[in-house]
Amino acid sequence: MDKRNKSARGIYIGVALTIGVALAPTHAASAATGPQYCASAKTELDKLNVFLKQSTKAVTASAGNPAKLKISMAPVIAQYRVTIAKLETTAPADISPAIKTYLDTLFDGLLIYEKVGFDAKKLTPAMLVSPKTKPEFRSAVAKLAVFVKNTCKADPAAVLGAGNLS
Repeated sequence: MDKRNKSARGIYIGVALTIGVALAPTHAASAATGPQYCASAKTELDKLNVFLKQSTKAVTASAGNPAKLKISMAPVIAQYRVTIAKLETTAPADISPAIKTYLDTLFDGLLIYEKVGFDAKKLTPAMLVSPKTKPEFRSAVAKLAVFVKNTCKADPAAVLGAGNLS
């Protein structure tokens, strides 16, 4: 794999791991409402963010070794599945499809490694396409930006990542 593909792979991992915590709004709220979802999403994603930061070094260090990469990524993937399940099942109805699209798209970025047996050398350029290019992802981000601004009272660029809003 040439240097460009290695660089793209690294960027894609970073995007998946970084924006995977994107719905971390900053305001707590009351039960079973949009504002409560803001608070619970922040709590869940803050926990995931700490876990992902701890795992990033291990994942990066083992990228050339499929067996080590599988061991390093297994807990990341497992925790991400738990967090996604919680956030998707508790999302308010008006943003539920956007949450599902957003999180599933980001999670697909992690699952590409499972698809190639954790052998980074088997990744193809098509597998490394940024989720930002997918129309359904762009639509989900737009809907979530409105929700974050109006319901969570947070800055969408800070929450969703400024690069995802353009």
